[in-house]
Amino acid sequence: MFLNPVLNQMKTVEPPKQRPSRSSRKERSDKIKDVKIPLSAVSWGFLRQYKNKLALQDPDICLTDSNTHLLITAILDAEKSPDLIPEVVYDAKLEFVTCKPTVYYREKMDALCILWNTRSVRKVAHRLMSYAIAKEGGPGAETLDSRKNKSDDSSGPVIKIYS
Repeated sequence: MFLNPVLNQMKTVEPPKQRPSRSSRKERSDKIKDVKIPLSAVSWGFLRQYKNKLALQDPDICLTDSNTHLLITAILDAEKSPDLIPEVVYDAKLEFVTCKPTVYYREKMDALCILWNTRSVRKVAHRLMSYAIAKEGGPGAETLDSRKNKSDDSSGPVIKIYS
């Protein structure tokens, strides 16, 4: 009981009701999740040329769309035969390219993470994108197999070459 009679007449405030958790809702099948892939400047140049080639057919296409197109073709190739995609040297200090695959293809990339024994979706995306660029005739990243062969031939340090 309060000395002030106004305070005695006030009702107590009930705590707010808890909202149901959002995890019960389904995710849209066409939702897009960004993937940022580190690539060299030479690969960036090839991606711009590839975008210009696609822009002849569809003038409204942007660089992100063409990158996503390349990534999806590589995911479909990896789905058929995952051993076809060679391991590449991953360097996270390069410039990033943006791809926007749908949830369906992102789940396929998660499956490839498990298959290739890596935790990073970005590493898998880098491996797939390097394969797709090399398949289209562009400069590929250095593969780990070629790196091992170079280190067997020479006693010097291994240098990453992106050409």
